Amino acid sequence: MDDVTSDSETDSTEEIDAHALITTLYSDQRKTKSEEGNGTRNKQEYALLVNGLEKDFVKKKMKNYEKAIAVEAKHKRQTQQEMNELQRDMK
Repeated sequence: MDDVTSDSETDSTEEIDAHALITTLYSDQRKTKSEEGNGTRNKQEYALLVNGLEKDFVKKKMKNYEKAIAVEAKHKRQTQQEMNELQRDMK
């Protein structure tokens, strides 16, 4: 009797697993955006796309660094002026 019930439990478990697999692979295509003409890309096109994105990212970082350098240079000039004034006051 135990063998019969264990076989039926295994069958129901397999059905549940198969059903879970099907539901996890389902997606609503209406929610995804698709661009026309960009259906398939080869490795070279993806490499160019990634390189372009990295190039833009590096350009943004360079602009931020340039701004930070300018701010630090201004701060350095102000500090140097203050030091010069303090040295004149000491004399």
